[in-house]
Order: sequence, then structure tokens, then C-alpha cells
Amino acid sequence: MACSSSPTEETSQDWSGIDEKQVASWQHAGFAPQQAREWQQAGFDVQAATGWETAGISPERAQQWMQRDFDVVSAADWTALGLSLEQAMQWRDNNFSPEQASEWIQQGVDVTSAVMQQGENQ
Repeated sequence: MACSSSPTEETSQDWSGIDEKQVASWQHAGFAPQQAREWQQAGFDVQAATGWETAGISPERAQQWMQRDFDVVSAADWTALGLSLEQAMQWRDNNFSPEQASEWIQQGVDVTSAVMQQGENQ
């Protein structure tokens, strides 16, 4: 008769590579072992990972947003507009907030045209 491992042993094996002091926090936040590893490898703790995960942004993309000085709230605002990181950077670098960019985008205006039109109105 084959001996199966207990759920505790399976859980312990699943969470290998993650500090056992942090496993409960990751579990409590609803992360699966592989997700927790991906977030840790990307340099995020459970609290930060939870915010990015809630925003629907992967560990790899979250790193990219962070490297370009976007926090999770602003990244979520820009992605809610359907913009890529590169597009968000163009709007931000031209001093537009997500709300301002949204108004222009709804009118079918791109960032270059928005800058020109804004300059004409000053």
C-alpha cells in the first residue's frame, strides 16, 4: 500500500524556498506558493504584492512600473485607462495626470496633440 504524504507535508513542500515565518502571511493574503515565489523573486513583500496583484499587474510588470517611478496607485490609474507603461510615461512626462489624460483620450486626442492644444490655450 502506497503511503501518501499528509496535507501538512505537501504544504510545507509547496512553500519551499519561502521563509517559513512569511508563509502564513502569504497564505492569509490568498497567494498560492508559486505566486508568492514570483513576487518574492521580483523583490516584493506580501503587502506590496497584494496591492499590485489587486491592480491586476504581474510581478514582472510591477517591477517595470516601479523602476520608472510609478507606485501601485498611479500604475493602476494608468492601466485602468488601457495604457501601457510606455504610454503612461509619455502622458506623465508631459505633466498630465491620469484624470487629465483620460479626458483627452476620450476625445480621441493623443499625447502629442494634447500638448500642442494645451500650449495653444495658454
